[in-house]
Amino acid sequence: MVDMETTPTRSRPYGPLELIDWDREYLQLAESRKHEAPKTTFLRQLVHSNLHWILLISSSVAVALLTIAIDYISMYLHGLKTGVCRQNVLIPAYECGDLADWSTYFLFFTKSAVLRRINDFIVYILIVLVLALFGALLASKHHYIAHGGIPEIKSILSGTNIPDFLNINMIMSKVASLVLVVSSGLFLGIDGPLVHISMGVMQFFINLLPLTQNEAVKREYLSSAVAIGIGLAFNAPIGGVLFGLEQIHSAFPVDKLMWNAFICSTVGVTVLQKLHPFMEMHIDDMFTVSLKNNWLSYETLPYMFLGLLCGALGIFFCKLNIYFATFRQQRLDNDKLKIVEVVSIALAGAIVGQLSSYSMFSLPKMLQQLFNSCTRDSDALLCSKDSGFPWKLSGTLVAGILQSFLFSAYSYGCNVPGGLLLPSLVIGGSVGRLVGVLLEVAQNHLITSALHLQCLNEKKCISVASYAVVGAGSFAAAVFKMNITMVVILFELTGAVTYMIPIMLGVFCARFLNDMIVDQSIYEMWLRISHLPYVAPNIGDHLSNPEYAVKTCASVMRPTEDIQVFEDGALTLADIEKAPEMNGYPVLRNGELYGYVTNYSLRKELTYLKEQGVVSFDTLVTFAQAPPGYHTLEHLVTKLDLLQVVNGDTKLLTACQIMDQLILGCVFVCYTGNYKLQGIIFRDMV
Repeated sequence: MVDMETTPTRSRPYGPLELIDWDREYLQLAESRKHEAPKTTFLRQLVHSNLHWILLISSSVAVALLTIAIDYISMYLHGLKTGVCRQNVLIPAYECGDLADWSTYFLFFTKSAVLRRINDFIVYILIVLVLALFGALLASKHHYIAHGGIPEIKSILSGTNIPDFLNINMIMSKVASLVLVVSSGLFLGIDGPLVHISMGVMQFFINLLPLTQNEAVKREYLSSAVAIGIGLAFNAPIGGVLFGLEQIHSAFPVDKLMWNAFICSTVGVTVLQKLHPFMEMHIDDMFTVSLKNNWLSYETLPYMFLGLLCGALGIFFCKLNIYFATFRQQRLDNDKLKIVEVVSIALAGAIVGQLSSYSMFSLPKMLQQLFNSCTRDSDALLCSKDSGFPWKLSGTLVAGILQSFLFSAYSYGCNVPGGLLLPSLVIGGSVGRLVGVLLEVAQNHLITSALHLQCLNEKKCISVASYAVVGAGSFAAAVFKMNITMVVILFELTGAVTYMIPIMLGVFCARFLNDMIVDQSIYEMWLRISHLPYVAPNIGDHLSNPEYAVKTCASVMRPTEDIQVFEDGALTLADIEKAPEMNGYPVLRNGELYGYVTNYSLRKELTYLKEQGVVSFDTLVTFAQAPPGYHTLEHLVTKLDLLQVVNGDTKLLTACQIMDQLILGCVFVCYTGNYKLQGIIFRDMV
């Protein structure tokens, strides 16, 4: 990890959606360190050498406090739809033992059950509409408030410049909008937005402290902010670290990235656990594991079947979500329509939710109910005392699956902030719970079978809650294409060490199905339809079949004749201004490659020169040291020694590996034996 140093403002800014020049960034950092003034006192030296600790710890504490506020306020507003706590109006409804519904205040003069029910329904719907409306209005103020933000984060950490994405004012607006949206009952989680918020807070501290503004080093530290968001969202510090490694691919050293993420996650979750008055994401006291409900060897096939089932449903969920997103892009391009859409979904969800008490819970409470282990005397919502087939319980679960599946698939992508990881766990958990209930019914009818002789307690051969846990992990693994992270997050949520193997079996089957059919996570699908630049990791792996293995760089490159090049010393400023728009332009000198200049930095320089009026646009331009009568643009050029050059006979796979390892947007193809430019291969072409 490069130490954080104070560096001067970069000489060449990056344009919107432009890939940063990693080599240039690290070279500038090294140069700035050589010329850095020595610290005058021991205290200054001590503070300066520990700035990265201050950054990581302060960011983690700040995000933890924000998470507590988000969680508490959203819990309170979500419960406010059903009533107010008599003993203390500040206690959320779900934590109150003495809840007064709204009829107690509005219809105190009558005891009519029908009128009271109608009154409670109207108040419930009105609160939902108000919360959804104001959440959507806040989100409409800035494009990046909407959605989760993880696709954009993947793009940023791969090297893309996205201006204003981490602006602190926008981040605080996202916090407020997220609270309102989650409280309204939309089937969205806080996980994705919390990662975005974590990065925005860390960016704020980077700007606040006397730290480097070097784009490469900033991304090293912003990568660790991912662990804060996921760790806090699920009270799972190790899961947060693994999420950053498994989902947010980067080229930074893994050991140092893990260390920074470990610090952030540990500090953040510690603050959350000690200061949060009501912890929702804490289930290990409900999901109990003992020798009497340990999993049995014959359950291996049901667990694997559940993994395949949830994997197939997860893939269908991704495709349905992308279909809805594409439809929305084509039909709902008006801000007012987007707001109406959000309010309509919230209204529909509230009406449907009134039909089932299970659907009226918040998503964390739903997950708690799904992972709850039933006993003979249990009166929990998802526990059945029926001696026959549990029709009511099965119907509740089927309705919950359909509602959460359809509403989550449509809601993720609406013009409001929201995450998809928690809804995915709820959907998969519901499917798993239903499978577990059916297997339990079968077990009760086959209790004398030899399969059940190994049960110590014949009525607990099947642990219904364990199938909910396996289903949750399997569905999420198929949607997000993650394996280790999901296993660890579920372990941290439930403490179910005994069920690690069943969870791993389910996740394995679901992930295997994803790799076979789509081989993409939902985030990568969103990157594609959002047209965001993304330097995908290991692109060479996708070109390993024989058709591509024999391709050469010359067969896929854009030849010199099809691109705009600048011959050094042969053009005026006016000629350059008239050049067609491209990402960047190769600079040739005596017919050979000399360097590369980006379109954004070039246009910015031309605008500056035109405003200053000190140089005639008929002046000849050089990209090297200027002789008399020339104007130099040398400071804009990335020189040949920092460019990656291959010859036309180089295999395409080799060029892909170069772009992978060095995180490059393009490589230059030159003729063998010299630097005469033959063409360019851009990453998006591959």
